[in-house]
Amino acid sequence: PAGPAPVTTPTTAPPGAAPVNTAPATASSPSTAAGDLWQFISPKTAFDSVGSGRAVSGGAPQTVRVNNLAGVPSATSGVMLRLTASSAAGAGYLTTHPCDIGAPPVSTLSFGSRGTAVGTSIVEVVGGNVCVTVSTAARVKVEVIAARAAKGVGLSPVSAARALDTRSSGSRIGPGASVSISPAALGVGSGTQALTATVTIVNPAKGGTLSMGFCGQGPWTTQFSGDPVSSFAITMRVTGAGWCLTSSVATDVIVDVVGNWGTGTAPVALDPARIFDSRTTGSPVGPDQVAVPVAGLGGVAGGATSAVLAITIVAGASGTAVFAVPCGEGRSAGSVVAISAGRVSTAVVPVRLGGGAVCISSLQSVDVIVDVVAAA
Repeated sequence: PAGPAPVTTPTTAPPGAAPVNTAPATASSPSTAAGDLWQFISPKTAFDSVGSGRAVSGGAPQTVRVNNLAGVPSATSGVMLRLTASSAAGAGYLTTHPCDIGAPPVSTLSFGSRGTAVGTSIVEVVGGNVCVTVSTAARVKVEVIAARAAKGVGLSPVSAARALDTRSSGSRIGPGASVSISPAALGVGSGTQALTATVTIVNPAKGGTLSMGFCGQGPWTTQFSGDPVSSFAITMRVTGAGWCLTSSVATDVIVDVVGNWGTGTAPVALDPARIFDSRTTGSPVGPDQVAVPVAGLGGVAGGATSAVLAITIVAGASGTAVFAVPCGEGRSAGSVVAISAGRVSTAVVPVRLGGGAVCISSLQSVDVIVDVVAAA
């Protein structure tokens, strides 16, 4: 892709966060290959070192072929990935990127030295492949859940709308018990194929597993830690039956919908680029909104009204929840990422822009890093 690489300074970053970047990136151009929409498919595994038990080496790009999978057009210009990282040698981060560039100093998924981290990303496909790079050795699973295609859907970002909060009913999900979320609560409309949501686990009895998916069908399962608060962002297909969630241990669960894949503009994958890092200014984000310019940076058009961002939070002595809304709007009911003290977490989420910017706030003071991954 055209344009110079973003200027970076080799500084030490907290474990799990990408290196400090001293300037917002203004380069990178969207892919112009054929295919204007996104077609969701049954998840297809493109790479799996979790199952094989073989760790991906830190710092070495792992090439992953995606255009040979059922449901993925052979000439697709982009794919949406579901990512899993586990059994890491230490706290670190994962970056997805086109294989015609080196790994940029950005974070798509943050992970700890123990447990499992999950998330999603949108990546440009070059020569039928995408690349995955981890900062430290970790086992990685890559699944394709959607691809750019001639027919499909677009994306309508939502200021995080709360679809479920078991705390409000006083009924935690018990071990092996399930809770359902209706299509109406999820905001499913005519033509909706999938939703992007932030799932937050609150005060679990201990670490466990969460199963999530179509009600009445085989769910997707992931592990979560025993932290007081943890979260992940996920994009998942939805049907007229809504979603059902089951936990292996007693816990409260919150689900905030941040994107509806139906009508709207189809996002175009970009070379990931850093556009904001509060660590460079020494001014963490707190309850007061901080405007982060997005339009005109990192390949996003100057008149853009939405984008897909990777938002990383680096918590200190306090846990927190972070909110992202169009500038000019008040804080949303739901959050885009939540975290316990001393942790690092990344969520790839679509956002709406106000005046070309997204306004970010946090319940507690926290460092926030914003990387742009797709133009919408």
